[in-house]
Amino acid sequence: MNLLDFIELSNKCSSEDELFALLEKAAENIGFDRIAYGRLPISSNTLKEQESNRGLLLNFPQKWVDCYFDRGYYAIDPVIIYSHHIGGPYMWDQLSRMFKLSPRQRAMLEEAKDVGLMNGISVPLHGPLGRIAVMSFASSCPMAYPEAHMGLLQAMAVQFHSTYDQIVKRMPSQPCGVALSQREKECLRWVADGKSSWSIGMILGVSENTVNYHIKNALKKLDTNSRIVAAVKAVNYGLADA
Repeated sequence: MNLLDFIELSNKCSSEDELFALLEKAAENIGFDRIAYGRLPISSNTLKEQESNRGLLLNFPQKWVDCYFDRGYYAIDPVIIYSHHIGGPYMWDQLSRMFKLSPRQRAMLEEAKDVGLMNGISVPLHGPLGRIAVMSFASSCPMAYPEAHMGLLQAMAVQFHSTYDQIVKRMPSQPCGVALSQREKECLRWVADGKSSWSIGMILGVSENTVNYHIKNALKKLDTNSRIVAAVKAVNYGLADA
C-alpha cells in the first residue's frame, strides 16, 4: 500500500478502530507491526484514561504495557520527554546520541527490545498552541529497515493524525483555501510518491533547484516546513489533482 492509497482509504474510515486497523495493515506491509499513538503531555492517569477512551491507540505487547505502568516508565520515557524538542521523525537508538539519557532510561529502551519492540521510530506531530501527539512504530522482526521507510512512516503518521481528529470531532475535511500552481502540484505528487528533488527534476525535465523552488512555495502556501506534510495536505485537500 503506497501513501496515496493510504490517504484515500483513511479518508473513508468512519471510526477510530477502522482507521487504526488500516494503519496497522499499511505499516505491517513494510515490517512495522507494532504501533502506539497518543497525545502529550502524558502522565500515568491521563495515559490510562486515554486508553479507555480510545484517545490512546496501540497494539504493543500487553506484557510491555503492564510493565510500563507498573514500573512508572511513563515518568522517564525519553520518547515522551524529548519529542517536544524534536521536529521530525527519529529512531529510538538516536535518543542516546541526542540527549543524555539516565541509566534507567537506557535500560527501559533495552527492555522494550527484549519484549519485541525493535527498530523503534517515533514521529512527533506538532499542532497549534504547543499541542503535540506522538506516533511510534516498532517491529517484532529485527530485520526491518527503519531508515528506508522513515519518510513513508512519517507521512502515514501525519495523515492518521489529521484523519483521527476529523473522526473524533465528527467534522469533514475542509479545503485549506489555497491554490497551487501546476508545477507545485506536480512536485508534491512526486514527493507523495517518495521521490527526491533530484529525481523529480529528472522526471519533469527541470533542475533540482527549480524543484526545490516550487516545493518551497508550496510549503509557504500550506503553512508547513515539511515537504511530506505538504504533500499529505495537498493530496488530502484535493489540491494536487491535475
